[in-house]
Amino acid sequence: MNGQSDTSTPQVVYRAVLLAAALLLFGLLFRQLVTLLLAILVTVVVAIPLAAAARRLERFGIPRPVGALLALLAAIGALALVIYLLIPPFIDQTDRFVEDVPSIVDDLEKVYADVTGQSAGVVGDKV
Repeated sequence: MNGQSDTSTPQVVYRAVLLAAALLLFGLLFRQLVTLLLAILVTVVVAIPLAAAARRLERFGIPRPVGALLALLAAIGALALVIYLLIPPFIDQTDRFVEDVPSIVDDLEKVYADVTGQSAGVVGDKV
């Protein structure tokens, strides 16, 4: 042998660089493909009930495009109603939690002080 190992030959280095480039390209393509597949999945999940509603409205003489639009508007309205009903209690509970945080911290300081035998003031300073 001429003193060179097999790992330092140019052919091995080129293969390693090509492998790294291929893996990087695969990673970038995979991220884009996941985004595309997610968009397709959301489209199918929305399209299936929309088509079913349009077909059902078509039985009553409503044209299919108008039925799809009515179904879409009804779905948006239902989503808006759910948000309208859920947001105020969520805000009230968040406000109540914010008001209760100081007493919760005081209670935790007392429990920690009881466990460690230190005064609550010392525990509060450490925290």
